Amino acid sequence: MTVRKDEILDRLARRGKVSQFVGFEPTTAGRGALGRGRGRTSAPGGKRRTLGQRTKLRARGPRSREFVYGLTDPAEAVATVGRLSADGLHTIVNETVDVADAGSRALSGPCDRVRAFGRPTGSVEVWTRTSPREPEPGLYTTVKGWTDPFGLLAREDAGGQAFVSVLRQDAVPCHSGAAIVTADGGFMVEGRKGEGDGFMLGTDPAEPLPAEVLHRVRDAYERISERLGAVRFEWVDDGRRLWIVQLHVGATGTSRHVIVAGEANRWIDFDARRGLAELRVVLRTLPSGVGILVSDGAGATSHVADVLRKAGAPAQLLA
Repeated sequence: MTVRKDEILDRLARRGKVSQFVGFEPTTAGRGALGRGRGRTSAPGGKRRTLGQRTKLRARGPRSREFVYGLTDPAEAVATVGRLSADGLHTIVNETVDVADAGSRALSGPCDRVRAFGRPTGSVEVWTRTSPREPEPGLYTTVKGWTDPFGLLAREDAGGQAFVSVLRQDAVPCHSGAAIVTADGGFMVEGRKGEGDGFMLGTDPAEPLPAEVLHRVRDAYERISERLGAVRFEWVDDGRRLWIVQLHVGATGTSRHVIVAGEANRWIDFDARRGLAELRVVLRTLPSGVGILVSDGAGATSHVADVLRKAGAPAQLLA
């Protein structure tokens, strides 16, 4: 079943902050008829006047057809809805909000800069990463520096089905890593000094972290989990402040060295330095009853462990 964009926004609004919006679907008469949305009203003109002097309108569909931004005249907004409806398009109208407030303040913690959202980190370096609809650890591009987002989408998501967006994030120097909730409800933090891409890919082992960094990671988890429950996230720390760069809701079934619990008739070794692409190949062809022993220092919070958890075969880390 296809879920429309206004339905997705409505679901998000139940858990977090979104701008006021209203959805319209075309009628056989070619006029916009009210669809689902927050702040419903019986006529498009009435709603648009309550959205304030700045509104934006987007045509709905698997991918947007037209984007109209910054309308200040309610009559012009109504006419635009009518024009798009006459073409058989669904539309969403929403207020323009301060992009500096991306909802991160609802969690009482900083959020790394996403497009124009969040707080600047003070670094001149940036990272570009994709935001897939379905998490696929380490499969899609995360690269240091700026890259053309349209070229990236054309290369990795030509069909427009895999990604929600492409994000540009300010870099944060010092320490980086990840954190998960374990099978027994404990909280596990791993990381190392410097950039964290090698650690997440399993090529660089975890290192002991400063006590103040561990404290900031645990403090962030306690505050976020009060709102969202168990979460796992990637983090960076600049020596004074922690930044969350990726977050997912949910705990894991992992303990310190057991990534996926289970008995196996036979175990095979996998060197984490072979990379995630080879690991995925091994997992796709893994016979039933065979488990994996991962060597060379991959962490329980790394993407190597994420891929193993998603596959579900018995898996352990060799100390």
